Amino acid sequence: MSDQAVAAAADALIARLCSESGFTTELISRERLLGHVRSRMGELRAKDIVEVFARIANDPSEYARVEGVFAPAETWLFRYRESFEFIRAFAAARGGRPLRVLIAGAGGWCEPVSVAVAIASAGSSAAMVVFDRNPAVFAGPQRFEGMHVRGGVPDWAERFLPSDGDARVADPQIGSAMLLHVGDVARIGGRLVADSVRFDLVLFRNVAIYMSEAPRAAAFRTLAALLVKDGALMVGHAEVRAACDATGFVPSTSAGAFAVVAPNAQSQPLPSAADLARLAAAAEPPQRAAQSQGFQAHGLQPHGLQPHGLPQQNIQPHASSPQPEPRFPAPLTPVDAARVALRKSPTDIALHLRLARELEAAGQLGPAMDAVVRAIYLDRSCEEALVLAARLADEQGHPADAERFRMRALRAHLDRTRDDENA
Repeated sequence: MSDQAVAAAADALIARLCSESGFTTELISRERLLGHVRSRMGELRAKDIVEVFARIANDPSEYARVEGVFAPAETWLFRYRESFEFIRAFAAARGGRPLRVLIAGAGGWCEPVSVAVAIASAGSSAAMVVFDRNPAVFAGPQRFEGMHVRGGVPDWAERFLPSDGDARVADPQIGSAMLLHVGDVARIGGRLVADSVRFDLVLFRNVAIYMSEAPRAAAFRTLAALLVKDGALMVGHAEVRAACDATGFVPSTSAGAFAVVAPNAQSQPLPSAADLARLAAAAEPPQRAAQSQGFQAHGLQPHGLQPHGLPQQNIQPHASSPQPEPRFPAPLTPVDAARVALRKSPTDIALHLRLARELEAAGQLGPAMDAVVRAIYLDRSCEEALVLAARLADEQGHPADAERFRMRALRAHLDRTRDDENA
C-alpha cells in the first residue's frame, strides 16, 4: 500500500470516527491511529496494512478497538465513591424493588460490577443491561487487581468482592444480573423507547466528553427518554452541565453523585447513612433465580439480548484450598517483578515508571507506554514520567505525541523551579 493510499485510508477512518462516533478532530492523533493499525497488523498476522484497514472498515469489533484508543475506559472499581453512595441510597429508597439499570459504554467489568455490588449492599437487586461496542472489554473474568483496585473497596462492598491474594473477585452471583450486549445503545435507543422499555438508572459516564456537541446532545436526550419518571442519569464529573443543557434535567442534590434527574424528581427521599449501614450489615449476595426472573418481569430482554452466564470462579480463601507440593519457583523476570510490586502498591508512581523502563528494555514499547501513562494519570506534572513518555513516543514513531510530552515536561520543570525559588 503506497503512502498516499495509507494516508487516504487513515483520513477515511478519522472522518468516520468524527461522524459516526462523535469524536472531535482535536482528539484524534494520526500518529497514534497509525501506530494502532500497525500493531494490529502484527497481532492479526495480516499480510499488509491494507488488510487491517479493511477489517476495521467491515468488522465492528475492530472498529470498536480503534474507538478505545481515543476513549479510555473506566479503569477502577467504585470510581467517584459518592456516585456509588448515591446508587445505594437510590436502591434503598425503593424498598427492595429490583432496579432496572442500563450502562452505556461500560468499558469493562469495573463499572457494572461496582453498580451491582452497590445495589446488593443496599438489600436490593438489579436487572442490568450493559452495552459496549468493543467485545474485548468483557473477555476476561470479573477479577480485579493492580490499577483496578487503586481506589480501594468500601467496607459495605467487602463481602461481595472477596480477596484472592492481591486481587479481588466478584461473587459469582453478581454477574448473573447482567445482560451483555456488544453494540451501540444509541442505535437501538429509539426502538427501546418505542417498546416502552424504561430504566431506573442509566449510566453514561466519561463517554460524552470524547464526543462533539451534536452527537453528545443526541445521546443524552435518547438516554433520558429511557428513564422512568423518577429515574436518574449518571454521567462523568465534566459532563453534568452538558447533560442538563441537552435534557432539561437538573443536577441531583446529592453532592458528588454526578447524577441528573427530572426537575420534579428531586423530592424522592433518600435514606440516611445510618440506614444504609444497617442495610449493608444485613445484605446477602443476590440470588440467581430471583434476578433471572427480574429480567422477564421488567421487559429487559429486548431485541435478542440474552443474560450473560459467567463461569464459576474459585473465590475460596487460600487457607481452605488444597496446598500444592512445595517447589522452587522460577526466578521472576524484571518485568514480572515490577508487576508483582505494583499489585501491592498500585498507586506508587515510581513502580509504574520502573515497570515502563523494564518493558522498554524488553522491547515491549506499547505496554511500556501504557505503564507510563498510568504514572502520568496519578501525577500529571511528574517530570520524570513525561520525559519517559516522550522517549517512548519517539521510539514508537509518534513525533507529535513526543513533542507534546516534552512540552508538558518543560512546563512541569519550570513550575517546579519557580516553586523552589519562592520557597
